Amino acid sequence: MSASHSQISASAARVSSLREKLTKKLAQRRLRAEAKRVRSKHQMIRLVIGAGTTEFFIGPRGSNYDGWLITDRHSLDALDAGDWSALFSESSIDRILAEHVIEHWTESQFLTFLANIEPFVAMTGSIRIAAPDGFHPEPAYIESVKPGGTGEGSSDHKVLYDCSSIERLIAGTNWSCEFLEYYDSEGEFHWKPWRISDGFIERSARFDERNQERPLSYTSLIFDLTKKTDRWASEY
Repeated sequence: MSASHSQISASAARVSSLREKLTKKLAQRRLRAEAKRVRSKHQMIRLVIGAGTTEFFIGPRGSNYDGWLITDRHSLDALDAGDWSALFSESSIDRILAEHVIEHWTESQFLTFLANIEPFVAMTGSIRIAAPDGFHPEPAYIESVKPGGTGEGSSDHKVLYDCSSIERLIAGTNWSCEFLEYYDSEGEFHWKPWRISDGFIERSARFDERNQERPLSYTSLIFDLTKKTDRWASEY
């Protein structure tokens, strides 16, 4: 490559970087303003992360995300503690929803996320998480969702979780875990009733359209995380 071509490429990269920074700055300005508006009405924040959109927006009225603040890395980098502290006040978030997000992180990054959000989630708040289920008994499902698999987005998957690996990870944190939908190590499916208002999961036994023809052909490992009550009691 000639020097002129190198200079053009470098210039284009700088322009792209500046454009991305400006886009994020504007998105965060809107997100911060909306978070303040919610809190000014003495309401708690409900937040979707990793929504796959380049712009921050508010969930449409009447939808399953009515009133939720919908974000992606372009408006909120969930692994950046600075983003959280710049956008939210302590104990201001009531619900966080992350559907098929954590499999794109390493285990260490997932733990970083849990540490980042801890100051901002209210004591009575919760995090609802869904990820591909590593104990799903169908080989075609596993082939589709495993890291480097054949399914959409799987080339970026870092970890294939199951209920056992999640229990192991969460055990060393300040969070308690309740599984809502999952397969166990014997390939048996377990399910508990869960409220859409606490976080709607489309890729679930009830709502994934693929299950209309073949029930349970596509499910997720779904669980809620809440702050450990024994830690809460020790602080007061």
